[in-house]
Amino acid sequence: MALPSAFTTMGTTIFWVILIAPLVGIALHLAIRWEVFGYDADSDRELDLALDASRASLPNEALCPSERSA
Repeated sequence: MALPSAFTTMGTTIFWVILIAPLVGIALHLAIRWEVFGYDADSDRELDLALDASRASLPNEALCPSERSA
């Protein structure tokens, strides 16, 4: 019930506050480049080796369903 009381206090200004709040979060996220897990999975050598081993064990099959032929 916070929005009705905020509306009575701030009037139509609450519309702009609600509109801008997610944009501030997105802007901060882009500005600090926050990485959830703390490392770049694309540059992880162990993951590349595991993927290569998976591909070697299935030579005639694609790992991605969209790459499979019908």
